[in-house]
Amino acid sequence: MFKQNKKGFTLMEMVIVIAIIAILGLLLAPQITNYRKNIGKTVCTENRQTLITDVTLDLVLTNFDFLKVKTYYSDEELAKIKICPNNGNIQFSFDELTSKFNFICDIHGGILLDINFSELIKLYMSDELKAKLVELLDRKGSSGILQIDSNAPAPNNYATEVQLLLSKLSNGSIGTGITTTWAMTKINKTDNTISDTYKLYWSSADIEKVSPNSKILMMYFDASNSKYQVKWVNVKENQEATIGNGKVYHIIEPDNYENVCTSSTNYEEVYEAYLKELNKNGSPVRNRN
Repeated sequence: MFKQNKKGFTLMEMVIVIAIIAILGLLLAPQITNYRKNIGKTVCTENRQTLITDVTLDLVLTNFDFLKVKTYYSDEELAKIKICPNNGNIQFSFDELTSKFNFICDIHGGILLDINFSELIKLYMSDELKAKLVELLDRKGSSGILQIDSNAPAPNNYATEVQLLLSKLSNGSIGTGITTTWAMTKINKTDNTISDTYKLYWSSADIEKVSPNSKILMMYFDASNSKYQVKWVNVKENQEATIGNGKVYHIIEPDNYENVCTSSTNYEEVYEAYLKELNKNGSPVRNRN
């Protein structure tokens, strides 16, 4: 028979094992802590991004009653919601001049985003804006409009009617901040509805105050694929006898542009690229290269 070895670990072996475990613990502890912090920040950021979407919808539903919407997101109301897994305090503010939301976590910082112009247009497109565009197309006797520019002069243009409607729906917030200049292109209708083929451009640059040899930095949305993009778009002078009694005005050239980032369905990601390019250039306007 084999002799059974009942010998266990020696004290020295136990000390070595404990020392190795302790060293591994020291090495892994910071990584585990950072991992938990990153998870907390990610969850907190995602929850606040959801709140931003909620605020946008509330503004639309209340006809942009800023004071009323602010009461929905008071410190007391936000304290009732588990937003930050690390128990950070969340505060909300809204700048009516620039149309920017700010949800700040005292642990993870803030999220600063403009109103998503394309989301508002999509909401309006299901009701009054759709009806207005269909009316304009029927009046024109056409199934499509090539381009509507926010600054096209009156009388006898589609932009004035659309601009007035958008200002009414948004309580005047469209035409300030990042939507100072906007354009809708490739608008088509099928029966009595607007097809998802339109393109949107918007910018904080005032197109009437820039040289026609300039480019302006613009957010861009393609309704056909729901993707966003940032572009430097050429500006040119335009004059039509039937618009504004032949007055010269500035418009963008949608087919002459320079992409800043790759297209994406993630608005926040593309808007960050817009802010980065804006900070890099120091202005939403630059000369053509």
